[in-house]
Amino acid sequence: MRWRLPWTHDRASVDIEAFHDGLRKYIDVDLHDGEQVAREFRRLFYRDDDGLGRRVAFTLLSWCRHYDSDPPPSGADGERWMGQYEIGQKILAAINAPLDDEPMPDLQSLDPDPEGDET
Repeated sequence: MRWRLPWTHDRASVDIEAFHDGLRKYIDVDLHDGEQVAREFRRLFYRDDDGLGRRVAFTLLSWCRHYDSDPPPSGADGERWMGQYEIGQKILAAINAPLDDEPMPDLQSLDPDPEGDET
């Protein structure tokens, strides 16, 4: 699945460094360990009522080639595919990491249509 983002402005006008600097203000790398990452990913992807977190997770995993039927053959394309896939594996590991005081969400409860009815 290929995604193209609509650009409504000149890409050259985007200040990438300012964007990254803004993100860095929200994290203390000394306090942000794997357990904290797992908690935040679960909160982001599982704890919403309208499915937004799950749609974002699906989009990220799509970009990471998790829904491709077959990887490309070896070579540069295969290496690029594997790099993207490994990022998706890290996202999945963070979402599904075991936490002592927090059980995994019931994935059936995340189904927007648990009865199987189509509207």
